Amino acid sequence: MRLERGSIYQSDCSSKSDSIAHPEALSEDKKFFQNILKSKSYQDSVKAIVIDEAHLVEEWKSFVPCYGKIGMLTSIFPKITFLAMTATATLQMKKDITTSLALINPKHIEISPDRPNIFFSSLPRPNRGDDPFNLY
Repeated sequence: MRLERGSIYQSDCSSKSDSIAHPEALSEDKKFFQNILKSKSYQDSVKAIVIDEAHLVEEWKSFVPCYGKIGMLTSIFPKITFLAMTATATLQMKKDITTSLALINPKHIEISPDRPNIFFSSLPRPNRGDDPFNLY
């Protein structure tokens, strides 16, 4: 089954249910969206809120205001686990994300982005005489 209205997508897979919404859903149809989120059945079924690319909450809130409103989810779901993920946040941005999302005593988990199987390399390009940009 798939429920779709505006920006909320819900699919049931066996006994589990996932709901996905983009930040604009907080602004588009506030009454509908908030009525769903505040309903007892929804409150009882939500186990976690996951925010991918959490640095956008801060970076985009000035020109996409709905990103700045994501933090209201912590007041709607005060006992739910929030997982905010980003690979590009500076120390200051982490503080700003924590404030914007109204997270209290968050646990920061950091891992090294170094991956031994991913690397940059360059090789000289052979001169075949047909390269118009080869000035040498």
